[in-house]
Amino acid sequence: MPVLSGGRMAARAGRRGLRPPRCSLYGIPAIFGRMSALEQSLLAISERVDRLLDLCRSLQDENRSLRNSQEQLANERAQLLARNEQARSRVEAMIMRLKSLEQNQA
Repeated sequence: MPVLSGGRMAARAGRRGLRPPRCSLYGIPAIFGRMSALEQSLLAISERVDRLLDLCRSLQDENRSLRNSQEQLANERAQLLARNEQARSRVEAMIMRLKSLEQNQA
């Protein structure tokens, strides 16, 4: 059989009830079990897209985790600032009482 382009070979094979072997990538006909340059390019692009999707998912997960950590740290900071303010107020109150006691004793 003469080597024809994928479409004409498929058309002739279809008329005889035969089908050319198909590559798993988008049903592109594989001629003599070898991948054409186009098929190789498509496969490479498909693999790169898959890797990019995996990377995107991984980065989304990491981003979600970092946002949660940031929120927890912001809450912890707010609590520490509040505790610091309470401690400062107590120390100022103690200083005022001590000054008052000194003035009453003098």
